[in-house]
Amino acid sequence: MKGPRLSVGAIPRRLIIGVLAAVVLVTVPLLAFANNSASSSNTQHDRPTFIGLGSPAGSPAVSPALSSARTPSATPGMPSPSPSPSPSATAAPTASPSPRPLDPHPWLAWRPSGIGQVVDATFAGPWTQGSATTWVTIYTPPGYSTKSSRRYPVLYEAPYAYSHWNRAANLSNQLDALIDSGQMPPAIVVAMTTAGGPYATSECTNSYDRREWFDTYVAQTVVPWVDSHYRTIVESRARAVFGASQGGYCAAALAARHPHLFGTSLVYSGYFHAGGVGPPSTLPFGTDQSFIDAASPDALIFDMTRVTRANLYYILVAKSSQPLYGEEAVRFDKLLTQAGMTHKFIESAVPHGWAQVRAEFAAGMEAWAARMVSQGVF
Repeated sequence: MKGPRLSVGAIPRRLIIGVLAAVVLVTVPLLAFANNSASSSNTQHDRPTFIGLGSPAGSPAVSPALSSARTPSATPGMPSPSPSPSPSATAAPTASPSPRPLDPHPWLAWRPSGIGQVVDATFAGPWTQGSATTWVTIYTPPGYSTKSSRRYPVLYEAPYAYSHWNRAANLSNQLDALIDSGQMPPAIVVAMTTAGGPYATSECTNSYDRREWFDTYVAQTVVPWVDSHYRTIVESRARAVFGASQGGYCAAALAARHPHLFGTSLVYSGYFHAGGVGPPSTLPFGTDQSFIDAASPDALIFDMTRVTRANLYYILVAKSSQPLYGEEAVRFDKLLTQAGMTHKFIESAVPHGWAQVRAEFAAGMEAWAARMVSQGVF
């Protein structure tokens, strides 16, 4: 039996139909793939431009892994569909941008050289009995007198005169050398003395009998005057107060009583409770325990808010094995930890005294500088 016969004209038509079917089967998926690829490419390029550590310009910080997800547009009156990942797509891992390390010495770009200048300013004595006047000594760093709008951090000291520090610790030369070498930024230094008041050991406080108000004088007279007469950075994070021995107590107490003024307290072998070394340090406080506690940094740190504790930084310098001053530093270090306050302990091989200050002055200044860098002062 003969099969169906194919005409010559029918062969091309069947071949053409088959070829067209094959083309359709191949081309449609390719077009779909191309369309999906274009959509993926747009998703990548439509991301906001990231600046710095990963925040889009003018926008809050977002996670780069989430910023590329695109939510379909909602139809009015209808809930927006939730985006669902394609079952055939494998998400590529998104690398988080690495934080840019802080420059530990940003002031090197404008580091001056030379020597600083020292001047005195006279004020009315902050007491009812004693000398009618007192004085403040101001050190301005190399380069300060040039015609510039640059502003500087300020380091305050009490209760010893600048001349005392210069004789005992070579203060001017140490500051010049540290600034010239770039170990610390150029800074203004202000030294306040309690000499001439009714108490030989004033403890930088407002005395219980109201004969002396050195604490108020520092906070309401000296700091505002310095800010109005010198190019200072008018922020607590750019102000520090430092001292040694009784001055160490002053530095700790002034910062604890005025954390809105001083962001750092640098204590060389101090103590941390009012009258903590016995007479005559007890005399300005009388015998009222509540008044004594209100003047004591070891009590005041627990009365601070969490935000205040976070913004106040203590640097303690001491030989921890030394009786009294070393023991006090170790005790206060533990209290700062208990209060949740960031701080630094610099262990000294040298015991309490000016020799310790000379040996550790640079370490203290570098620690203050590092704190300011971490707080974004520069």
